[in-house]
Amino acid sequence: MESVKREKTEKGWARLLLFSMLAAFAYRFVHTSVFLATGYLYAALPGAGLWVTQWGMLLTGIMAAKKAGRLRLRGNRSGIFLLVLAFALGACYGIFGDPAMRLLNLPVLAVLTVQSLFSIAGQTERPVLSGAGLWEGFRRFWRTLFAHFDVPFLAWRHREKAKGKRDVWIGLAVCVPLAVVVTALLASADSVFGSLFSRLFEHVRFFSADSVFSFLWRALTALLLGMMLFSFLYGLMRPPRDLAIPKDYAVRPVVFLIPLGGLVIVYALFTYIQIRYLFMGYEVAAMQGGYAAYARSGFFQLTAVSVLSLAIVLPALTKCGASRGVRVLAASVLALVSVILFSAFFRMRLYILEYGLSLLRLLTLWVMLMILLALILGLVKCCRPDIRIFPILAASLLAGWVALNYLNVDAVVARYNVRAYNAGEIKKLDTDYLMEELSPDVIPALKKIDGLSDEEQAALWNRARDVWEKHPPEAYNWSLSQLKTRLIP
Repeated sequence: MESVKREKTEKGWARLLLFSMLAAFAYRFVHTSVFLATGYLYAALPGAGLWVTQWGMLLTGIMAAKKAGRLRLRGNRSGIFLLVLAFALGACYGIFGDPAMRLLNLPVLAVLTVQSLFSIAGQTERPVLSGAGLWEGFRRFWRTLFAHFDVPFLAWRHREKAKGKRDVWIGLAVCVPLAVVVTALLASADSVFGSLFSRLFEHVRFFSADSVFSFLWRALTALLLGMMLFSFLYGLMRPPRDLAIPKDYAVRPVVFLIPLGGLVIVYALFTYIQIRYLFMGYEVAAMQGGYAAYARSGFFQLTAVSVLSLAIVLPALTKCGASRGVRVLAASVLALVSVILFSAFFRMRLYILEYGLSLLRLLTLWVMLMILLALILGLVKCCRPDIRIFPILAASLLAGWVALNYLNVDAVVARYNVRAYNAGEIKKLDTDYLMEELSPDVIPALKKIDGLSDEEQAALWNRARDVWEKHPPEAYNWSLSQLKTRLIP
């Protein structure tokens, strides 16, 4: 049986190599791959093309694992959960158009794709949603990217009947890059010769190359990316290689007792200040600018403090949860951090009521919600140290991030700001921010602005046409969000 699986694996490399090269060359030559390439960030980020490529990689990985007899779906709830999230998050690139979310989604998309494929192919020894499982997946991913570069060459070498074809391919493999390098050097040495090839590439729109050097760089990076993708997909067909298991060092409770005790003292003083001067609304001379300026500041710093506190408390509960002193101090820190988190939310709420909502402020609210979940889980672990909270937290974070994308964050921001402006809750509506920083998903909300004169409405829609209609994204970067431009009067 093992020999049959090995034979299937050896025969499956050619299709994987073809798919990997097509995906890599499509990305490097169809997608601009340059931020702000057209002057508009929205038009230069990956969209539907990345969606199709990622779905193709997921399906190819599933079929490769199935062909090699390594598909593990039965009883693998975590793997299926991650696979569903990976498909859902990949689709966001073809549905929504927010540039910041597209950038932030890239690392999450990579984690979901890699961990889901490793899980269903039986490549991981630890639970994929545990901290150890995520670290194992990260280590395996970087090793697998380069571990199977030699497979095509070894396969051609052992095929006696294909020696003639093999020699032809070797000749082409040497000829093409050599010809490109020599041509590039000659083009840089002679201006007339260089202008000839520059004009040639100007007419070959598919390559999107403005010079021979640009074409050479794209071709070489496409080859490298294609081989890395092939190596990763081929690794799903092979038995997992052994990884050195990190040593689990014993940690004495005193290592955590000291910093936790220090945090309790600092946070207790800060909590007193919040209760007296922020929540009770007292005016004091130390508040430069008055209560309003004092209250509407510091939310980003307080959110960062909450995250740093969790980075100390959760490892302490994991390593030394058996110590009652650690659990008591950890619970005290978590209780005080909850006050800090509420202070951050209180300040953010006042800031939004004054200046409106933005993508960064919406993301901060989401982070606060996830921190609150972590605080609750941490308090549960203080009471029940045997409970494993990291898989619950990891699953909630990943699912929550995908759910946030499907809220259509640009539409949420625009709807809130327009409604608040129409109700008189905010004095100024920043339409430049909505149009230049966000996607066409804001257009339906822009049509509901009250109180604009005819000249102001005309200027608004002329600005919208200049941002979106006159600079549409290319096919690789397109999304369904672009259809909203049809709503421009």
